[in-house]
Amino acid sequence: MTKIKEDKIFIFTDCASYHNNYEDKKGIAYYTIVNNKLEVLKDGFKAFNKSNNFCELYSILLGLTTILRNLELVDQFDPPIHEIEVVSDSEYCIKGFSERVRDWQLRGWKTKAKTPVKNIELWKKGIEIMDFAKEKGIELIFTHQKGHKGKKISKEENYMIYFQEQCDTNANKHMNEVLSYLGLSR
Repeated sequence: MTKIKEDKIFIFTDCASYHNNYEDKKGIAYYTIVNNKLEVLKDGFKAFNKSNNFCELYSILLGLTTILRNLELVDQFDPPIHEIEVVSDSEYCIKGFSERVRDWQLRGWKTKAKTPVKNIELWKKGIEIMDFAKEKGIELIFTHQKGHKGKKISKEENYMIYFQEQCDTNANKHMNEVLSYLGLSR
């Protein structure tokens, strides 16, 4: 297994959705925070009546906010954390953060095609979080990890796929609980 930098932690994210393109859409934003020893520090989720992309983006913001508002999660490490790697199966989010968001901001929240950016309030919050992390000396890295491999894999074989699959499983579990509560099913 690849040695992980001592001053690094991960946020793995995913979402589960129901009726994504319909009025009764539902979504679960799920995150898991993992330390450099590949131990889960914290996880959480939030349910919405929103689209898949909204929930994918929100799960990243939820994970980052959890860490950066609770810097004791970061301060417990020796050496201190200087890098947070956000891992998602959402190209929309990863490309948005790593390639597009600053350009959208400069263009007045318009895409290259001059159409309004979707989920603008979340992207604005993302910029605030990115700037805050930079002020604290924490580098944010955004990594795309193709999800839904559907195969059992251990942490030792590939921790990136392992934790991404765990997020997918947990997001779907919570979505099924919400749907059951509402008397709905997939």
